Amino acid sequence: MKKLHCKNKFNFVFFEDSRCNGPEGSCFKMGGEFELLLQRAAKLDPLFIIHGGDKVYTVEKKYV
Repeated sequence: MKKLHCKNKFNFVFFEDSRCNGPEGSCFKMGGEFELLLQRAAKLDPLFIIHGGDKVYTVEKKYV
């Protein structure tokens, strides 16, 4: 593995899926956990945030 030498160090944040009770679950609506994670991530002053979610509950053709 080649080590990269970066003069300007930076932080980034990676999020994965949240598991809850489907699209009507409370993980992103009522519980506030997602907002809390974003607030904590912002304290790291990230250059970028990646969301690696692959779970899809519903799909409409217009969004594909």
